[in-house]
Amino acid sequence: MTQSFMPIAALALLGSTIVALADCPDIPGAADQPDGTWLFLTTEGWRDVGKLKSVFADGATRRVSFAYIANDRKGGLSRRGVVVIKSGLDGKGSTQGGPDQVTLERQALRNSDKIDKCEIYPAFTSPKFVSGRSYDDYHDRGYKTNDDAVLDSFHIKYASRTGCRWSNDASADAYFAGRWTSNRSQFSFDPQIVAKGQPSQFLAAIFGVSAAYAGKQLAKRRVEIKPYHADETGFACVSFQLTLSPGSFVRVNDLERGQKVRASELSWQWPD
Repeated sequence: MTQSFMPIAALALLGSTIVALADCPDIPGAADQPDGTWLFLTTEGWRDVGKLKSVFADGATRRVSFAYIANDRKGGLSRRGVVVIKSGLDGKGSTQGGPDQVTLERQALRNSDKIDKCEIYPAFTSPKFVSGRSYDDYHDRGYKTNDDAVLDSFHIKYASRTGCRWSNDASADAYFAGRWTSNRSQFSFDPQIVAKGQPSQFLAAIFGVSAAYAGKQLAKRRVEIKPYHADETGFACVSFQLTLSPGSFVRVNDLERGQKVRASELSWQWPD
């Protein structure tokens, strides 16, 4: 049975919003949290995601509300960004899997909703599904796939720190500094691709090893895109919900966190 520790009053937090700042009033003290803070909701209020493991001591499946906080006040930027939420089952939980596919979800945003000339939201209706092989080939290696049309429509264009940019932009952050990370690599389920970029998978590609299965088996993979528009001080909150069960993992990437060096992926894993 799926349990929930989300109070009814918190349901207001779940409403879709284009300007993610609207979520902030429901999170006491959010403005005082550092950039990249990741919280979850209990009946006692918001807690750091590092404390989430203790909640699952009984092994029960639960629906959990999360919040990610962008707080770029030191940068003095009215930041526009994209939060990528990747989840699924790892290890023993992967036996619950089925077909090797990835679920893609994002709001069906309209171009009339945009507040910046950069923004482009291709027509997209959630959820859509692509094969795991296509997803990995597209994001880990930049290969052409049979699911390119769906994957291209999933990604959006937004106003980044350096100008208009697509969420699937494969341009490396800094070729000559040994940093091959890119927006596209942040969508990978392989932590090495996320941290180092596509070149780390050249040998894997030659030998035909799928990035998702180079280590532990993954199942029920899901990816959600949540764009946000910070206020003039760089402050915004992004809320989302996931159902977590034994073997679950959650990974969060903010494509605009970090100015000179891309910020590391945030990760949570079901306790052993």
